[in-house]
Amino acid sequence: MQSLLHCLMCIGILLAAATSVHAQEGLKSSQNEGLWIADTNTLVVVPKSRQIIAAYSVPKAVWARVKFDTPLPPAVNVVVSGDLVAFQTKTSVYAFSASTATWCRQDLKGKSPGDFYVGINMIRVRDGDVLYVFGANSKAWSGVSLATGEELSLK
Repeated sequence: MQSLLHCLMCIGILLAAATSVHAQEGLKSSQNEGLWIADTNTLVVVPKSRQIIAAYSVPKAVWARVKFDTPLPPAVNVVVSGDLVAFQTKTSVYAFSASTATWCRQDLKGKSPGDFYVGINMIRVRDGDVLYVFGANSKAWSGVSLATGEELSLK
């Protein structure tokens, strides 16, 4: 029993060390350059101009970009988790899947759109009485009414 406990403690220490090293690799930036964020199958670059966000899909070996007319604010929160990338502007949430090498935008219509959440297999955001979901293998957002449970037709 004591050796089993010792083994479990060792595994816990190894996992904590691996997570710590991975977290240190996650974000590289400076005032004079753009920044990049990496995870298992995705690399995201936000250049100094902040008018493009480029994502590299390891499984597809291609880059995909989102372009903006005006620079994104410095406080934009880009989240990378495994195969998924997400960030939110005042009016939209953007999602990228490394599995499909696809960026998708979901416009938000609520008076106070909620923050997005990036999990292992999906990105979700609540917008009033609608919940939007973007899965790891998605090429488009999906939505469901929180009032009726009906799937929404999104274009």
